[in-house]
Amino acid sequence: MPLIEFSDRDTLFIYGHFMKKLKTLEKIKSSPDNPIHPESVDQEIELYSSVISTIEKFKPEIKLLGNLM
Repeated sequence: MPLIEFSDRDTLFIYGHFMKKLKTLEKIKSSPDNPIHPESVDQEIELYSSVISTIEKFKPEIKLLGNLM
């Protein structure tokens, strides 16, 4: 699989966007009025968490931003 290289700025943008989306999905999941099928929400949470973990593995210093969000 080819390697994709992102600038630090791009990585920060993607990480921030994914963290924000993950928090939104977690709120949706915990909402009693959840309009989305729980299994779909779980799958999306898993996908966003996977990308976030991958970014954190290659750029551990970015976790500091995650702690601020």
